[in-house]
Amino acid sequence: MREEYPELILLDTGDLFGVDDGISRAQTVIEAYRLAGYDLVALGDQDLLRGELTPAELLDRLPFASVNLFTVDKDSPPLPQAKVFERHGIRIGVAAVIHPDCFKDGPDLGALGYGVLDWRESLSRAVGDLEAAGCEIIIVLSHLGVPGEVEISQNFPQVDLIVGGHSGLFRWEPETTEGAPIVWPGRKSRYVGVAQLSLARENLGELLSYEALPVDGDEIEIDPATRAVILAYEQKRYSDWLERFYKPEGEYTWHASERCGTCHSSQYEQWTSSPHAHAWETLAETGDDRNLECIHCHATGFGKPGGFGSAELTPHLTGVGCQMCHQTPEDHPADGSVPELEARICASCHRPGHDDDFIFSRDAELVRH
Repeated sequence: MREEYPELILLDTGDLFGVDDGISRAQTVIEAYRLAGYDLVALGDQDLLRGELTPAELLDRLPFASVNLFTVDKDSPPLPQAKVFERHGIRIGVAAVIHPDCFKDGPDLGALGYGVLDWRESLSRAVGDLEAAGCEIIIVLSHLGVPGEVEISQNFPQVDLIVGGHSGLFRWEPETTEGAPIVWPGRKSRYVGVAQLSLARENLGELLSYEALPVDGDEIEIDPATRAVILAYEQKRYSDWLERFYKPEGEYTWHASERCGTCHSSQYEQWTSSPHAHAWETLAETGDDRNLECIHCHATGFGKPGGFGSAELTPHLTGVGCQMCHQTPEDHPADGSVPELEARICASCHRPGHDDDFIFSRDAELVRH
């Protein structure tokens, strides 16, 4: 990415590690970000409280920053407050800030030896330092949430762009109703926000364009080395799930769809030609057949006792089988009646972020039989 776009400054608003799921994800995410070549990462609350590394250890691996994190028993801050880049003779300063309230519901930050200063005073001081360092464009990576980001836009005229995090808000377009534009690229790195700022003297720092690119879209080519790191993590996490949580038997019996077809032959024939029947194949083709985030919507009974375990253990439950949409009771009636399709069942998979265009009243007709 750096070779293809030498002018690019790659930034992230933090919270890389997320909630611990029993398998260490810190090293995986750090390695993926290292391969991507990030220039600056804002410290998020989960990076510190739910990750496995201290700020110093984080900084050893990635360029983390925060204007208002401090170490209780030391004079110097544990992370840089900002970073300065130069493009075509223009100095660009990037500062990262976090709201103290981000830590109020987590473990005691003081017990870990850290604290968070007032964000307004800290950011004001950092912005002043960047101006003193000759920065003519200033970008803020915010872990304040939407109200704080709007406040920066209104009250910090020196700032040219705000990248909002923590709230997880996603917007296709930048917010430009106040002062500096704000971009919200969402959560879990589902989108890469690409903002182009002018370096021309007549409109220095002006936001020329902004795109939110889906990471699984055609615009972004997956780096093979990064993909290998992610797949290795998914394999490890999936093996852990099988060992600790998978229950091969349960009170409810999950059947192969072929069994349903012995009575419902026309419906079964229609199902075999539908995307539901081939949902597992799409995961196998992309290598996501060990991705716990995906399997629920591509297999039958995943996460339920007696449901899908793996393609090797339960091959008859690959794909979205009949029971995923028609949740038949154990004493399924002899007359062959089937529970009606319900919107809530479809919505468990066809939900925003996964299928933004889904409309039940329209799309259910494509699979109705």
